[in-house]
Amino acid sequence: MALRSNPSFEVALLRSLVAGLTFEFKLLKLRLALQRAYSPEQPRVPAGQPNAGQWAREAENLRPGSNYQQIAETCQEYIEANCVGKIYREFPRQFLGMDISDLKAAARANEPGAKKAHKLLFDNRFKK
Repeated sequence: MALRSNPSFEVALLRSLVAGLTFEFKLLKLRLALQRAYSPEQPRVPAGQPNAGQWAREAENLRPGSNYQQIAETCQEYIEANCVGKIYREFPRQFLGMDISDLKAAARANEPGAKKAHKLLFDNRFKK
């Protein structure tokens, strides 16, 4: 006995397959758009600044001497370029030779004095 195909069933099946593929295609497009829009390497505006926590645009915010250019330099280098001398009265000395990215990690790990040091670096009282 030969099976006869039901045209309405086949049409409904094809429609559901097309709908599923369309949905998957839209998800892929969305995933690609999100990957292009988000970069964990993009700098963020530091705490204590206007728009803190938002993504910084490189052309605007990464000018020499600005506090957005902070990852590859030591605390000492950053202080010399951006802060007034009186910061040394309060800044914990053990962190002067440390990279700012390492200081951030130490502050997150609740290392004694690290939070204070990080906060002082971006305190407007000590800006040049």
